[in-house]
Amino acid sequence: YPQLSIQNFQPIWQINWQGVLVGTFNSLAFPFAEIMIPVMLLPNVSQDREAEKYYFLVLAAAGILLLGRTLLGIVISSAPILELISVPFISLFRHVALSPFLDRTEGLFLGIFYFGILIKLIITMYALALGTAQVFGVRRLQNLWLPLGFLVVLMSHTMFPNSWDYHCFAYMVITIFALPVELVYPFLLVGADAVRGWLQPRPVKKPDGDPEQSRKNAG
Repeated sequence: YPQLSIQNFQPIWQINWQGVLVGTFNSLAFPFAEIMIPVMLLPNVSQDREAEKYYFLVLAAAGILLLGRTLLGIVISSAPILELISVPFISLFRHVALSPFLDRTEGLFLGIFYFGILIKLIITMYALALGTAQVFGVRRLQNLWLPLGFLVVLMSHTMFPNSWDYHCFAYMVITIFALPVELVYPFLLVGADAVRGWLQPRPVKKPDGDPEQSRKNAG
């Protein structure tokens, strides 16, 4: 594979820590903090222990795939070139050729990508409807699908009239709003539930048998 070059990793120890911190902050909300959204599906799963195990296994696999994707992009195009491309990993698929007559496989990647976006949108809308129903006491989730759908479409057109506004929001603003909702509030709720369970008095275990008979036997 002549496109691959290990020299693109060099120099290894000259790390731009400011760029690393900025990139880490921007990627906290998307995609890493979004792992809290599928947690709302776990109460509907019958096997809770098994669901939690597979949930963390999927997270670990996704992290490994993201790391491999990043390393592959650096090996092929080098880090300075990746910084100049808005969607670098679509460009990477242009280097993939399954056979002499089947190249330019970015169409396959886009199909997989859009299918994943569809699944993510479905899960996010379900979590939004479920949270709204719990807050306002709505018994039927079906009553919320249409209003929430119209609200999402209206807000998307109002808040982001063009792609530039969306990119500015995604890279500069979304982390500030998303981190409290996706990380801080869930951990606070878990902590509050643990403290409430710890402070709640435990039920007193009653002795077995009839109390009157126990007193007679003692007498």
